[in-house]
Amino acid sequence: MNVKRVIWRWHRRVGLVVSVVVLNLCLTGVLLNHTEFFKLQDIPVRNSIILSLYGIQPPTVIAQSTDVGWVGQLDAKMLYIGDHSLGVCDGVFKGAVTLRAYGSLLIACESELLIVSSDFSIQERIGSIFQLPTPVEQLGVCGEDVCFISNDQVYLADLEKLQWSNIDRQLFSEIRVSDEIPTYQREIWLTNYQGSAINWERFFLDIHSGRIFGSLGVLIVDLSAILLIVLVVSGVWLWSKNSASKK
Repeated sequence: MNVKRVIWRWHRRVGLVVSVVVLNLCLTGVLLNHTEFFKLQDIPVRNSIILSLYGIQPPTVIAQSTDVGWVGQLDAKMLYIGDHSLGVCDGVFKGAVTLRAYGSLLIACESELLIVSSDFSIQERIGSIFQLPTPVEQLGVCGEDVCFISNDQVYLADLEKLQWSNIDRQLFSEIRVSDEIPTYQREIWLTNYQGSAINWERFFLDIHSGRIFGSLGVLIVDLSAILLIVLVVSGVWLWSKNSASKK
């Protein structure tokens, strides 16, 4: 009876410990059995906490709304206009101005200006080779002309002659960029920038196997499997003893 009591006590304790892992296996197993129905393989993970478990940090996004859509930059590297990728810009994005006379858009980064056509192709990159004052700290407008601040000086940009002349700071009107971007636009950029390497199917598979927590997670799942075997064996033993006592 003492042996039976000890086994029964540990049977309950092991059952409580393993129940958490078993619940996880059941829930993730059901989801993985119906991954095509839920389209888990097609939905990328965007949750910053989950991505951090894979060593992926969400990129810094700064953007500005313009006449042709949202213009933004991720991690001070990739530039986008709406759904279109423009490639890498030299330095942090400082703003964009519509050039109505040219039917194009001027985008300013710290070390270069980009002139983008209406079909979202880069017509010209204007950098140090054109003696552009750098770093560009703020982009703005001075009346109807484009101007910018560099080294605490305001420069009027003559884009035809590619000349930069000092003007009165009081004429400067700043164009502001922001990190407040519509969710749909952020998702488009993140998908383009990060891809879909981590989707929900991959996440649930890693949760199911314990790999999401590295070797420790796999070890916990393996130990839980062993404890489940112990539960089955002890449960059968206790049942047989109860049946024998009733007889």
